[in-house]
This record gives sequence, structure tokens and C-alpha cells, in this order.
Amino acid sequence: MKNSTKKLETDRLVLRKFKEDDYQAMFDYWASDESVATGAGWPKHENPEDTKGLVKMWVDEYKEDNVFNWIIELKKEHPIGSITVVRKDLGNHTCELGYNIGSKYWNNGYATEAIHTVVDYLFQTGLFDVITAQCFEHNKASIRVLEKNGFVKEGVLRNRYIVNNKKVNLVELSLLKEEYEG
Repeated sequence: MKNSTKKLETDRLVLRKFKEDDYQAMFDYWASDESVATGAGWPKHENPEDTKGLVKMWVDEYKEDNVFNWIIELKKEHPIGSITVVRKDLGNHTCELGYNIGSKYWNNGYATEAIHTVVDYLFQTGLFDVITAQCFEHNKASIRVLEKNGFVKEGVLRNRYIVNNKKVNLVELSLLKEEYEG
């Protein structure tokens, strides 16, 4: 495979491909976490079988080129989240990041560290000149994590989602390769 999810490491984290048996850790540490699900806009997983099918699908996708989907693992411990490219437009050299960290691990800099590492790798592949991300407007912590990595707010998509029967805005942020300071 020319480009794909490559193992990446920082001082504290290992970012690696999902394995089928990671589903239980994903369920335990973030997929069943109501705070994570609410912040991401998807329903929390009610049982490990919900997570098992999703992880199997992701593992199967690794057979294709240009699949970027990492589990975020504390070194010598266990997984705490994930980071993935959720939309790729190779013709326009753009992609969008999505990420989740279990709420028990928030405010430790793990998301900032993982995003920095993945952004660096994605720009190095030569496939992307623009990386975008979207967050609910009320998710100030996630917006701040992206801004710490050089992302710039481009605008607000009004009433884009309904969360708990309430319309919420989505903030669009982006990082251009020529602005990236690695």
C-alpha cells in the first residue's frame, strides 16, 4: 500500500492501526462514554457488540490505499481514543480529521499531541494541502485543541445538527500546509 495508517509514536502515545480485538477497549474507554458521544454527535454504544462491528469494518478498510484511521494508545497501557480521516478529496488535496478521547483522559494534552502527530504525517504524505475539522460550537475544548495545532476558524454552519432535540451550530476549522509550522 502506497499510503496508509502508519504506526506513529510520541513520548506518551502510540498511534496504530485498529485490530479486531480492540473493540472491547474502545467500548470501555470511549465508545460507551456519554460525554464523548454527545460531543461527537453519535449515540453512545450500549454494548460491546455495537463496537465490534464497527472495528471489524475499520480493520477491513485497511486493505485499501489511503486509509488513515488510528487508535490512540497510552504507551505501555491501553487505548484511550481514536483519530481518523473521515473525508478525503484526493483531487483537491483536502481531508477532514475526526477524533475522540475518553472523557477520563481529557485535559492531559493527549488530543493535542495526537492531532499534531497525525497532521504532520498527513502533510508529509504529499496527498493533502488542506486539513479541516468540524466541532459543535459549544465544544470549546475541542475547538481550542485544534487552534493549538494551528487550525483557523473559517466559519459557523448554523443549525447543522440536532442534539437532544436542540439545533446546534458546527464550527469549521482548517489548516493549510503552507501555514503549518510542524
